[in-house]
Formats: sequence, structure tokens, C-alpha cells
Amino acid sequence: MGSVTRSITRFFASDDSVATRLRRVFTPCSHGDGTKNINIRIFDKHELVNEMATADEVVSDLQNFLNGLVSQTGLETDVLTRLSSITFHVTYANSTLDQAGIDHLGVNDFPMYLLTATGLINTTRDDIVSLLVSHRIPEQTFVFKRRRPDTVPPEPSPVRSYKDIEDD
Repeated sequence: MGSVTRSITRFFASDDSVATRLRRVFTPCSHGDGTKNINIRIFDKHELVNEMATADEVVSDLQNFLNGLVSQTGLETDVLTRLSSITFHVTYANSTLDQAGIDHLGVNDFPMYLLTATGLINTTRDDIVSLLVSHRIPEQTFVFKRRRPDTVPPEPSPVRSYKDIEDD
């Protein structure tokens, strides 16, 4: 009960307005359709990738890396089994999505935005938080990880995206 009370207290004690915070309370993710195709979609409106390589090279290198994970040594057998049924597809666009495009993303679509606050280009905290809100990313999520191979079930570790952005 204490953790619920603390969560409610923190919710109402924030510097943001209650309306702003309520907009960040999202419904759970929809269920996938069972497909094992993962779509990594790179959005680079400032064409920052050109400072590293061509867009095609970045797409190819990332796709080869992700699809090659299954051949890595040292991974647990059950992880390799699950990973072997997944196919990664990487695409690149020198633009960003509007809200309709964001709303059209599926469960297996993972957008990556290339942003920076150096040089003439300045991506602010508010820009990034707005992007998180547009994608319905909650202020706190959990990543479950095994601290030791014999740990069952995996331990939850909180991820506080908005706070991490503020701290950065």
C-alpha cells in the first residue's frame, strides 16, 4: 500500500500541471499479431547520419548486426531460440513522422530518432518529451533483466525516461 501512496503523492507533487501529467498516463500496449518481423525505423530530419556514412551503409550495417545476433557466442540457449525466429528490417528516412504516422506504428515498429544539441541544431528537453508523449511513452516503465543466470523470474528495473532526459 505504501508504494501506491508514494506513487500518488509523487504524481501530484510534480512541477508539471495535473493535466500535463494525466496526458502521460497511457493505456497498455496493444498485443502483437504474432509476426516475428521487427521494423527498426530511423528518422533523421537533420541528416546527421551523413556525418558518419551514407544512409544505405548505416541501414545495412545495423540490419546485419541485428540479424547476426543469433550467431553470437555466450548467449543463453533460450535467448538464442527466441532470437532465431526474429527477422529485423531497418529503414531510413530524412524526415520525421507526424502524429498520424506515429499512431499508425505497429507493435513491432521501433522508431529511432537521430537528434542533437550541438552546432546549429538544438533539440531541447521539451522537444524530446513532446516526442515521448506523442509516442505514448509513459514516464516510468520497467525493463526486466536477469542479474544472475539462475534468477527466476527476472528482476524489474525502473526506467524513468522523462527524468533521464531532465538529468541529461
